[in-house]
Amino acid sequence: MLGCVALAHASRARCGALDHLRLGGRESALQACRLRAPALRALSLDNLESKSSAAVAALGAAFPSLRALRVLHSHKVSASALAAVATLCPSLAELHL
Repeated sequence: MLGCVALAHASRARCGALDHLRLGGRESALQACRLRAPALRALSLDNLESKSSAAVAALGAAFPSLRALRVLHSHKVSASALAAVATLCPSLAELHL
């Protein structure tokens, strides 16, 4: 669902049932971490900046039920950040880079 970040600013409660999210841009990992979407199972992030490794690592803590993660066109996100997500998300079955 595109635009959930704007929706979250209007009413965070409305994202409670969100299960798929696609975000793009330099700060998309940070935006995703700010959401309260406990049902989120699939997350796609595009064009992250190099400083986003810490935010990507934090995704595991923010969304422990995550089953699929796409990190596209983000070549500078570290392997350790992705490993942290995999460790914190035991149900993670898909990782697309």
